[in-house]
Amino acid sequence: IANVRITWPTDESTSDADYDDISILPILVNPPGTPDVFYVEPAIAQCWASKVGTELLITTNEIGTIKGGWDQEDIAVITHVDTVTGAVMVDDPIRHYKTTELQDARFATEVAVLHRSTVFEAVEDNVLEPWIGGHSVVKHTLVPQLLSGVEFVNFGQQGELGRYPIHFHMAGDHPNSSVSKNLVRKSNQRCVVIHGTDSILVEENVAYDTVGHCYINENGVEEGIRFINNLGVLTQKQPEERRIGNPLESDHRAYTFWFTNANVRVEGNVAAGANLGGFWYETFEHAPHGPYADWPEYANFNPKRRPLGSFIDNAVHSCTERGIRCINL
Repeated sequence: IANVRITWPTDESTSDADYDDISILPILVNPPGTPDVFYVEPAIAQCWASKVGTELLITTNEIGTIKGGWDQEDIAVITHVDTVTGAVMVDDPIRHYKTTELQDARFATEVAVLHRSTVFEAVEDNVLEPWIGGHSVVKHTLVPQLLSGVEFVNFGQQGELGRYPIHFHMAGDHPNSSVSKNLVRKSNQRCVVIHGTDSILVEENVAYDTVGHCYINENGVEEGIRFINNLGVLTQKQPEERRIGNPLESDHRAYTFWFTNANVRVEGNVAAGANLGGFWYETFEHAPHGPYADWPEYANFNPKRRPLGSFIDNAVHSCTERGIRCINL
């Protein structure tokens, strides 16, 4: 089990400073000849004025193939922000061409801030197993939970069931709980996993450089979850030799969003760059899998027969396989 290093804001009065209220943001203009400058709305520039020195993630907009394209995102550090013009200067030229909102609003490149004030980082203390990081879990409680504005680095433990960066485990109905504005970075296994928990809000989170399915409801019984305005970038397949042992787990064919029960709200999310796909509804024909499979109250529960929730204003691009995949709906 990895040790975890925790970094707190040095000044409590500024602990909210890096909550990223504009996690998914299109570039307005990327002028030719000056790829180290791009423009955003002045209101956004004012928000970013205090973020000089912070890394930005600029997603790929290439067509994804098995040879590449899906992994051509850029990382750049903010060096200057002009709050009047909206110009954002970065330390190095952006290496890959980016579509802007003025060029085509349907395909504008997304930008996200890669920093939060509070950081949970698992220490890499075993060179023989670098895929074993930290994990966090909220389990068996009906007390409302708020997890917001936290950065998780090197979390998740490949091949270990239940070991994820953010994990709600058999916690019941949570209409007043939320997971919002967090950053999951360099995840070894999944991102935000909702297991045996209903109605929770998963909103405005960013996940970058992750392995396995990213945003998921896990066992087919979880309903009413709200996945709103989340971004997933550089989603990678889990190696076959380190996949979770349950044969129904499909992280070796990882999608950024994976739903085992379609009775969820999926709105305004973006899957941008995956070496397989964006959204996968994989409902199972029989009773739920996992710990609920033998529960009498779920003997006649069929995830395939549950009502379809919503799928509105989502976007997927730069994946090597399908944008949306549906099985047993």
